[in-house]
Amino acid sequence: MSPQLCAAAPGSQDALSQQVLQWAQANSATYKTAINYAKHGPPPVVPVPPMIDPPCHSCDAAGTQTQGEAQVAAWVQQSMNPELNYIIALLKIEKQVILYDAKMDKLSAAAQHALNQFSETDIDYCNKRLANRLLQGKAIALGNKYDSEPKQAYAGIQFMLKVGHEMGVVLESEASDPDQDQLIQLSKAWVQSISKAIDTDIFKGYKFNLCPVYADIFREVEMLGGPETDVPAYLAAISKMDGFLNFEVSMYLHMTATDKDGDLDVSWLMTTNLHLKIDWANGCYSPEFQPNNMAVTVTSFTMKSSKGAAALTSPWSFSAPIGTPTLTLCDPNPILLIPFNGVPPDDQITVDGHATKTSFFGGALSGVVTLNALTAPKAEAITGNTSGNSSKPSTNTSNSAAQQMAATQAQIQAHKGDVNWIMSAQGQAAIAALQTEAIAMAHAKLQQVSIPAANAPNITKMVATLQGSRLNWTNGTQQVVNQTFKADKDAFHETLTINVQQAPK
Repeated sequence: MSPQLCAAAPGSQDALSQQVLQWAQANSATYKTAINYAKHGPPPVVPVPPMIDPPCHSCDAAGTQTQGEAQVAAWVQQSMNPELNYIIALLKIEKQVILYDAKMDKLSAAAQHALNQFSETDIDYCNKRLANRLLQGKAIALGNKYDSEPKQAYAGIQFMLKVGHEMGVVLESEASDPDQDQLIQLSKAWVQSISKAIDTDIFKGYKFNLCPVYADIFREVEMLGGPETDVPAYLAAISKMDGFLNFEVSMYLHMTATDKDGDLDVSWLMTTNLHLKIDWANGCYSPEFQPNNMAVTVTSFTMKSSKGAAALTSPWSFSAPIGTPTLTLCDPNPILLIPFNGVPPDDQITVDGHATKTSFFGGALSGVVTLNALTAPKAEAITGNTSGNSSKPSTNTSNSAAQQMAATQAQIQAHKGDVNWIMSAQGQAAIAALQTEAIAMAHAKLQQVSIPAANAPNITKMVATLQGSRLNWTNGTQQVVNQTFKADKDAFHETLTINVQQAPK
């Protein structure tokens, strides 16, 4: 833009001139502050990456941001400023200056004078300086300073990649190729240095929770440099890690009963395999049983009654259903949930030549599992569990939830048969609200007896919790689960011991 003022053309648009004057007044301070900072600001301070482990995700929650991810995102945004904010502000000002400059001959002398205080040359020069501060003074300096610190790698790499991305998008050609390449090379070197810890942390330390983390690191390597960076060592590590995540599940069920009619003593061994499937494309894990049932073997059977000894004449080996497991591998205190929500086959006993169907196995398994899902005082007396909290929610809360649910039901009922409303955003929101309110009421009922299912996110998982065993998973050891449940009620005494340990390689 020429520094000389152009005389306003006859018939100039007073409204446009007034608009320019108002815009100049509103943006003058921002412009001067950004230009002054770019030319005379203090040397950039190298950001210090926080020590945060890379995020660990289950695949059914891969889109949920962890607390660590949120902390890193906030730190990255803060560390890119004030440079990024000044660059964006100057670019916005420059764009408007160019638009007004095209109409210079229609502006009043005062408007032209106000517009000429904004220099496109200064904006371009200062944006290059600001970009250099951000790229060289912060991102590249950070990579050179902290690239040997594995605990700071996740945050540091996220910062470098974000700076490179923002400079490429915001400044386009202003972000030089050499700077971008240097950022990528620093990130790749940092990632590669972390991967060297795999053998120590996982294959020797049995930190199974780090497997999806390292899977995500491998994904970062691919994104940084493409398939050519997947050297054979990486591929071998991935293959080894996948084979490393296989576990043998052994469950021992024992039931005894003694009353005036006779004695019963029976034991079962149930086995299956648990595999933690890593989704390499998304850096997450999914637990699955292979096969998705249990192999059951009766290991002992003794039954005596007033009619004589009974024989177990149904097969002593059979398959029984087992549900889909849930594992909170990434939590500080992980929980493995094994649902037994299928219907096992009946047993058959023969006494004095007469065969009878019964359900010793299903009854014993259901009895010990369901009772141990309860942690209220009465259940504790039966199972021996003492971890419960028998506090009850207030009646007011329950009444309020019921009233809200009734109101939502009335709203839906009022539009019964109105397909357009049902399919509208308002109708779908009402249906979703009704489902949420039903879950909330179920939670409140379960909380009255302190059932772990009270925290389940939906009905399916709530039922699975009620019919499943919650197991404490321990990372850092080959035997990740070793837990015993019991149920002593009336004449029946049931015990279930569950072991989960890494399968032999």
